[in-house]
Amino acid sequence: MKNSNVPAGEQPEAMMELYRQSVDFLKKNDLISITSLAEETWHRQMISRNGSW
Repeated sequence: MKNSNVPAGEQPEAMMELYRQSVDFLKKNDLISITSLAEETWHRQMISRNGSW
């Protein structure tokens, strides 16, 4: 577990990659509907919270 952490400064990119993988999985398996507005809003919230994007 100790070696699975993300290096300092790379957390925002790692979080976005997890987000993309999650959305892709949900869409691929038709588990829930995710509107483009929902995706855009969630992405903007991530940007505003860390202030670096």
